Amino acid sequence: MSLSEITSLQSTLNSAIDTFKAELAAQNLPEPSLNTSKVHPIDEITYLPTPAMYEARRVAVASLVRSIRFLLCGRFVTCFIRDFSNPFSNLLTMPLPRIRG
Repeated sequence: MSLSEITSLQSTLNSAIDTFKAELAAQNLPEPSLNTSKVHPIDEITYLPTPAMYEARRVAVASLVRSIRFLLCGRFVTCFIRDFSNPFSNLLTMPLPRIRG
């Protein structure tokens, strides 16, 4: 990754995390923690996130997936990780050749 890509990733993640924390505070919810066995309210099946919280989570995950793809596959190498956000991406990929034994 070049410096501008790292800076862009950091900026995107910081913005998403700030939005997520602000939404938690607005709803009087504690920050999630891995150090407790208690289920967090946002993990409940009945919880409906606000549009801002949903978008913050979506942007954070998408930017991380994009960065991991870039690190694993490089700029000029076709990556065989499925893109679940685009159902038509599978139409553009060629199947791998069959290995004969």
